[in-house]
Amino acid sequence: SLDSATVLALVQAGRSDGPFALTAPRTRATMAALETLFAGLYPLNQGRAAPALGRWAGDVFCGGNPWFPVTLGFAEAHYRIAAATGEAAEFDRAEALMAVVEDLAPEGDDLPEQADRETGAPTSCLGLTWSAAAFLMAAAARDQALAAR
Repeated sequence: SLDSATVLALVQAGRSDGPFALTAPRTRATMAALETLFAGLYPLNQGRAAPALGRWAGDVFCGGNPWFPVTLGFAEAHYRIAAATGEAAEFDRAEALMAVVEDLAPEGDDLPEQADRETGAPTSCLGLTWSAAAFLMAAAARDQALAAR
């Protein structure tokens, strides 16, 4: 099975065919499995339509929390799948992941690296460029998915 970092690498690689394509059954099953794993791992995910995601289940860096860039990367992946396949459920899943980010993001322009696994409070680096870049990539993928509808 693939971890979150590998899934994000597939998103960035833009593979459109073969066993590691973004729309391939193995990739999609891995994304679903990771989303299920993190939905149950972090208390802050209780009652959410989509989970905040972390790097891997055993991550202990700063307490092993969900990461904004990973959650945004999964949103981007779902938007890209929606653009490629026309599947409304994929677009809706991406929107749910973006809603998690919106809910957990602190006031202001800076996105942190992580959210506390229990409270959702910003943790670690409080203004991470990688988080901002991941947001821009997800927003661009959203635009592409909307254009493909």
